[in-house]
Order: sequence, then C-alpha cells, then structure tokens
Amino acid sequence: MADVAEVGQALVSVITQAAYPNGIDQPSITGCDIAVFQGWPKFEALSAALDAGHVQISVFPRPDERVTTVTADDGGWDEQSHEDKTGIGLREIRRQTRTFQITVWANRPDARDCVAKAVDGALATLSRLRLPDGTEGIMAYVNSVQDDGWQKQRIYRRDVFYAVNYPTVQTQTYPVIRHVQTNVSTGPAPDMQGPVKTIITSAHTTRAER
Repeated sequence: MADVAEVGQALVSVITQAAYPNGIDQPSITGCDIAVFQGWPKFEALSAALDAGHVQISVFPRPDERVTTVTADDGGWDEQSHEDKTGIGLREIRRQTRTFQITVWANRPDARDCVAKAVDGALATLSRLRLPDGTEGIMAYVNSVQDDGWQKQRIYRRDVFYAVNYPTVQTQTYPVIRHVQTNVSTGPAPDMQGPVKTIITSAHTTRAER
C-alpha cells in the first residue's frame, strides 16, 4: 500500500538519477557529492556537508494533504501478480494529493542553480510517478522559491514544490485456479481408438472475492 514515505522514496529515486545521470558510481552533474534524502535536514549536519563542498537535496512532505476521491466498498479487484499457487489482488480505496517540497542546498549559487535546474527538469517531464508497490502517482508542478537570505553563512537554497496525487490500496492474496487438461479416447473399447475428448478440471476452486 503506497503511503507518503513511499511517494517520497520514489521522488528520491528520480532526483538521484537526475543528479547522477551516468549512475551513482560516476561523477555528479556538478562534480561534487550530492546527497538526496527524505525529511528536513538538521542544521549542524547541513552546515558540515556544505562546508565540505557537498550539495544536499531534501524531499519533505508538506502537511497540506487533501483527499480527492473515495472508492465505494464494493469497488472491483484487479490482479496485480500471481505465482504458482497464490495471486495478489489489489483494490483502490481512495486517492489523496500531497505537496512535496524539494529543496536544493549548496554553498555556491552556481552549484545550487545547476542542480536545481536538473532536478526540476527531471520532475517536470513526469506526468506519472511509479511507486514501489506498483501503483502510480500523478505529478503536478506547483511553484518554486529561491532564497539567498543565508548567504553570509554560505547557504544558498531553492525550493521546488510538486503535488502528487497517489492511491491508498488494499491488497489480498488468493489461491490460483489451475486448470488441468486431459485428452481421452472415447472409443467403444479400451483397445479401440475413437474420437478424442478433452476434459478440463480445476485444481483450486477458491480465490479472493472480486
């Protein structure tokens, strides 16, 4: 079931790819270390990272969640996956929209601007955000704010706000119905070949209510 933490995790993944387009084992787009994480940074840790020349990117969910749709109790189930003996059914219960504040922190305005441009560009190309549980969120740009108020402390930041509409789902496992096909002869005697008849039987007869 997707929740606010999983949406944040998906955003962190997209932003990390933008910061390290050739992979995290290759240099970042600025050549310096870039850390992408969920939550709001602690000032001491942030200052130490910036003093070392690193760029920090925080992904923080704002408290302005809004429920947009609620599905009736008898909403249909969709099969998400199945293995040999069990399957997983998924049913959407509601959708909600939450705004995420993506903040780029740097000790130089040029590093801040370079990273913020790449991050915003990567998010702007997404209309749908793939979530860890296989569902999708719908992305929408809100606004951005640039703040140089802490430049005496060599802290430059830019906030980019995106709203994500994502589902809350219910999952349920169920036994998979396996059909066994047998071909038998319908001849008049066991040693006489006749027309072939196909018989199909079920190995399992129950599954989740659909």
